[in-house]
Amino acid sequence: MEDTQNLTDRFDAYCEQCENLIIPRLPLPKDQKDKEIGLLVAEGKKLLCMVQVLGLFSENEGFDEIYPSYIKYLRLPGIIGSVLCLRSTDRQAALRESLEFFKIFFSYILNYSIFDQETIRRLESVLSIDQPDDIYSRDQKIKFYKLRKLTENKLNKLKMTVAANPDLEDDDTKREIHKSQIYLLLEDCISNYMFCKNELKLLNSRTDQQTDGTKVPKGTPKTKSPFVLLRLDKMNNVFGMGYPSQPTMSQEEYLQYELKTGKIVKNYGEKTTNQNTQHSDDDDNDENIMKKREWDEFKDGCIVL
Repeated sequence: MEDTQNLTDRFDAYCEQCENLIIPRLPLPKDQKDKEIGLLVAEGKKLLCMVQVLGLFSENEGFDEIYPSYIKYLRLPGIIGSVLCLRSTDRQAALRESLEFFKIFFSYILNYSIFDQETIRRLESVLSIDQPDDIYSRDQKIKFYKLRKLTENKLNKLKMTVAANPDLEDDDTKREIHKSQIYLLLEDCISNYMFCKNELKLLNSRTDQQTDGTKVPKGTPKTKSPFVLLRLDKMNNVFGMGYPSQPTMSQEEYLQYELKTGKIVKNYGEKTTNQNTQHSDDDDNDENIMKKREWDEFKDGCIVL
C-alpha cells in the first residue's frame, strides 16, 4: 500500500512537471531544457518499472475491469514519449526512443479497447503507414478537432463538479476523467508520432546523402562547355560594345587609328598651301592678266542667238 501511495504522489508530481515543460510559461535555454528532459525521462522510466512490478493491470483483463485509480498509469508511456521528442541533442536517437514509447502507449489503447472502433481503426492505420505525411483530409481534421474540444469541455466540467462536491467522485466519475485524459493524450501522441516519423525519415536521408558524398568519384569528371560565355562572345561580335553612345577611345587614339587605316592623308594641308601659293603667283603675272581681259571682251562682243 505504501508503494502504491508513493507511486501515486510521484506520478501526479511527474505529470505536473511534464506539463510545465511541454507548455512552458517562459522559454528555457537549450542546455537547461535538455537537462530537464533527461531528468524527466529517467523519472518516467522508473515510474513505468514500478507500475510493471506492482502489476496494476494485466493484458488479460478489459478496460472496465481495471481499478479506476490505476487507469491513469496507462498514460505514462505516452507522456514519456511526448517529453522525449522535445530533446534536441542526439536528435535521431531521441526520435527513435520516443517512437517506441508511443507504440507502447498505443498498444495499451488497442489491447484494452478503451475507445470506439472508429478510433481503433484510425490508430491502426497510423501504425501501419510507413510514411504518414498527411493521411487525413480537411473534413477529418475538423472532425477530430471538434471531438477534442468536446472532450476538453467534458473533462473540465467533471473536474469542476468533483472540486465543488468531493463526495460525487465515485468510480464511474474517476473512470470518465481518466478516459478523457487518455483521449486527449492520444490525440497529442498521434500528432507527435507522425511528426517524429517524418523528421526521422528526413534526418536519415540527410545522413545517407552525407555518407554517399564521401565516396571518391571514379575517373575524371567531364567538364561542361561554358555555353553562356560563348553566347556572350557571339553577342559582342555582332553588337559591339553594346553602348554606342559612349566613346570607346580618345581623340588622339582615333586619329592614330584613322592614319593607320589610310583614311587620313598625311601632309594634305601642306599640298593645299602650295597649290594656293602657285595660284596666287599666276594671278600676279601681267601677261596673264591681259589675256584674261581680252578673252572677257571677246565673250562680251559675241552675239548669242
